[in-house]
Order: sequence, then structure tokens, then C-alpha cells
Amino acid sequence: MLKTLYILISILMLAACSGTLPSDYDSVTLNNSQPILIPDKGQAVFISKPLNEGWMLNHRLVAKWGMSLPTVLASVPDTAVVIEYVEDLITLPIGIRLPVKRAKVVYTLIKPLTIETVELLFVNIDHVYSSSNHEPSHYLMEDVVRITELKPTGFPQLTADDVLKHKILLEYGTPKEYDGVYHHYSNSKTAMKVRLVDDMHIRINLHSLEIERKFRQAINEMYSEEGVEFQKKQLLQGIDF
Repeated sequence: MLKTLYILISILMLAACSGTLPSDYDSVTLNNSQPILIPDKGQAVFISKPLNEGWMLNHRLVAKWGMSLPTVLASVPDTAVVIEYVEDLITLPIGIRLPVKRAKVVYTLIKPLTIETVELLFVNIDHVYSSSNHEPSHYLMEDVVRITELKPTGFPQLTADDVLKHKILLEYGTPKEYDGVYHHYSNSKTAMKVRLVDDMHIRINLHSLEIERKFRQAINEMYSEEGVEFQKKQLLQGIDF
């Protein structure tokens, strides 16, 4: 028995020194470029958590990217909720200042260890095509901002750095980028960035890349050189000589 154990330890040490892996493992790389080992024989492995495609509440996706404002309000009932409508002026390359219609809904969640402020942000893409598209149903969810405040826990006191190290980095893996302030993660649908505000607050921004693409497409179709020419041709069809 001891001889068998000695042989097994020797093989493992040789594999570690040579950089080779046992034959029943394959090496793969996740989206965040973090290599892991996937065993062939059903052993448990760590796989980083996928990015949320909207707002998760109590482990349930209650507000998904692209949901309209009325749909989100119906899925997360709150009689005290206030909707804030704003107009964001952006300057296009052709010099036009375009008013972009946006909306914000804020929720406050009090939990045993935290007080969380959640901002759901919406954009009205249809308004880019026509100023008559101003109803709440035209506002689509594009961002989630979560600011978590840690409550006093006595000794030991949890800090924002603890949350970052033992929740965010542990569950989502190594970020794609750290710019000195934010830890950045992304996949084909969601961009997420995380920062420490102070010892007791942590901020997480989630952004829909698909809604961003649709917004850019709308601007391109309406205000690019080709888009303007197409609209002129449509107008010219109404003129008879």
C-alpha cells in the first residue's frame, strides 16, 4: 500500500514539474481567458458565473434587456416607484444635436446585511425614427446600476473589499481589464464593470450591448449620409411634376 502511494505521489510530482496534465483532463479557456481543467470522469470543477442579462432579484431575472418600461413595472410591483424622464442631447458627426429620450426607475432593497439601491435605465430608440414615439412602451431597458451599502456587522466587519474578493472575483473570475477604478467583464450580450466606492459601498454597472447596437443602428439609418439620402428620396416621392 505504501509503495503504491509513493508511486502515485511520484507521478503527480513529475507531472507538475514537466507542466503536463494527466490524460483524463482537457485544458480549455473561458471568455475571461482564465484556463480551467475539465475532467472526463465527472469530477467537480469551477466554472465562472455567466453575466446577468438584466436585473436579478432573489435569483430570478425580473427585468431583462430590451423589456419595455411598463413590462418591467408590472414584473416588479412597487406602489412607491417614481419614473424619471430625461432628455439627453448628443451631437452627431453631421452637427445635429439629437435629443435622446431616456427614463429611470429606482428601487431600494433592505436586506439583512445590505441596503441596495437599484437604478433601471431605459432608452427610447423608436423616438430616433419619429418624435411621435413617446409612449412608455417605447422605452427599453438598457442599463442596471446597483449600489450596495454594507450594514454594520460588528466583529468581524464585512467591507466592500471582502465582497469584491470573495463574491465578485470568486464567482465571475479574472476580469478582462482593470483600468485602475473599474474591473471590466463582458460577453456578447452584457458588459459589466465593478468598482469599490469606499470601504462600505460597492457599485456594479450592467449594460446591454444588444440595445446599444440597436441604438447605433437607428442613428446610422436616420442620420448617416446614406440614411439622409434615403429619407430625401422618400420625401421626393410625394412631389409630382
